[in-house]
Order: sequence, then structure tokens, then C-alpha cells
Amino acid sequence: MRIIFTEEDGITHTQTRYLRGGLLRNYHHIRVLHNFSQIPPADLWLHGLYQTSEIPFPDQIRQGMERFKGHISFFQHDDRLDFAIDKIPPDLRKRALFFLRNVWPADIDKIDPAIRDRTGLLNPFLKPTCAIAGSELKRRPCPISFYGSPTRGRCFTRIDALRLLKKAGLPLLGGLYVSPQVPLPPADLAVNVLTRREYLRTLANTQVALVLHGYNPLTFRLFECFSRRCLAMVQDLSCICFADCGLIPGQHFVAFKQDLSDLADRVRYYLGHLGEAQTIADAGFAHFKRHFQFSGVNLPQPLYREIIRTWKGIELPSGRKTPYTCGVRWLLPFIHSL
Repeated sequence: MRIIFTEEDGITHTQTRYLRGGLLRNYHHIRVLHNFSQIPPADLWLHGLYQTSEIPFPDQIRQGMERFKGHISFFQHDDRLDFAIDKIPPDLRKRALFFLRNVWPADIDKIDPAIRDRTGLLNPFLKPTCAIAGSELKRRPCPISFYGSPTRGRCFTRIDALRLLKKAGLPLLGGLYVSPQVPLPPADLAVNVLTRREYLRTLANTQVALVLHGYNPLTFRLFECFSRRCLAMVQDLSCICFADCGLIPGQHFVAFKQDLSDLADRVRYYLGHLGEAQTIADAGFAHFKRHFQFSGVNLPQPLYREIIRTWKGIELPSGRKTPYTCGVRWLLPFIHSL
């Protein structure tokens, strides 16, 4: 299949490289458009939206889509759970096959009725991480860790969660980052920003790693914890749906309530029962290796299949094998930008 991509900002373009990688891995032909004087023939046009009206819908893309004879669809990567459908011209909104996000509300009543039956999924995380098992939990020196930004908006619970654990006398390592890019955290929780290497090294030495809601309930920390075989202690994710490839609370991770009411008790229990914690951490690590681990832009096939199954109104079998598509497929683990 021939597929066109356009995006309204550089971040959206970067975040979509893994979807393009998955499509290329399955022998589809991808074209990212920058010049709209002549629209190439294609079967599907995917356009990535910026989340607010700060960047309006581009006139040249609207005009091109109106002339385009194939299918059109829209996608959006961001922390907000609502889809910016008001930006899309009404005729294109009505014509679109589907609307894609990495996360949707689990409660369909929170999705705009105009697109409710045309939603689909994208890759749930934004960068690849290799799987490194590290030591067994009982040999790790850090009982509990959390490092992250002091998110605001609808998710205030990072401050509450860390203070709750400290008040309970639990041995927490970490806090909230002091950075020019985010609001200053409370002084009692402020820590310097870790590099990615330092952060992953900390996870590799952690028994119980907290996964707290950020601007969005789903954060990349979930997958990072799996990748380092920690026990992922995860704030309830039942309010959202995403391409999880069959993750099960209690089997692959431990969930605690969104209001934090059972957080301290759950952490304390698993620190005292590291055998049970190890079994769950091992299952999460195995799930990560099987479904989420990749390098370059080579989106793993199980995750790709789960994503594509959610796309409404179109069949997307494997494309045609040619010397070009086979060569591109071979290079995907070594390519980091598309």
C-alpha cells in the first residue's frame, strides 16, 4: 500500500517515525510530503495534528486532501486525552476513515460522538529501550525509586504520592526534577535532573519502581520499568486504553488506586515479599521483550499488528516484496529517523 504522511509540527513528525517504521517493515511504501504542488498517487493519507489551534489546519494540506482520491485519516500524539477535531475542516472530518491516538479514554462517553466509532491506536511509547534483566530484586540496593517532572493540570498526584511514601517512612529514592522547562517542585521533593543513562542505571538497581500519572495517565516510565525488570508499581490505568499487547495487572505489574489510598500498603507488602515481586517483575520483563523491545525504528511485529487491527474501514495486509522494500526492512534496526 502507498501511504502519505504529513504533520503540523516537528514533534509530531518525530513521534510518528515508529509507525512509519512498522509500515515499512511490512513492505508498504511511505512518502512524507513537504511540497504540495503535486500530490503523488497513494491509497491513504495520514495527517498529524498539533493538539491546539495554536497551529491552524494548513490551507495547502486542506486543498491537497480535497483533491486527493484515496482515503484520508488523522492522528494526534500528545498528553491531552481529547482529540482536536474542531481544527479539521468539516468536510474532511466527515470523510476521514479513522482518528488515531496513542491513548484514548476507556469511557467512550468521553470521546466526541462524531468520531467515537472511528477511533484507532498508535504506538503507546515514544522511544525504544533495550531489555536488560539486571540482578534479582533481592540483590538490588534501592528499595523504591521515582524520578520525574512535577506535572500540573489534571494530575497533581505525583507530589501527594511521594509525600505519602515519605510520611509512611518508606525508603524512597528520588523526587521531582528542578528544570527550566517545568514548574518548580516543592523544596522537600526537588532533585536534579538525571541523564537518561543515569536514570536507567537507577532503575536497574531498584526493587519497586513507581509509575505515577503525568500529564497523561500513561507515561513512558511504565515501559522503562519493564525493560529493567523492576516491579512496576503502577497508578491505576483502567481509565484509558492503549496498545498494551495483553498487559494484566497482578501478572505483569502491580496496580494501586488512582486516589493513592492503598499505595503505601502495597509498596510495603511487596518489599516484604520479594519472591512474589520477582515473579511479577519477571513476567513484565518477558512481556516487554516479546512485545515492546526494538531498536532503530523497527517497530516489533506483535505491537504493529495490535495497532493496525484497530484501524477502521481499511485492510492493511503486507505490501509487495521488492528489492527496495526488502532493503529498507533490513535497515530499519539501524535507522533512527524517518
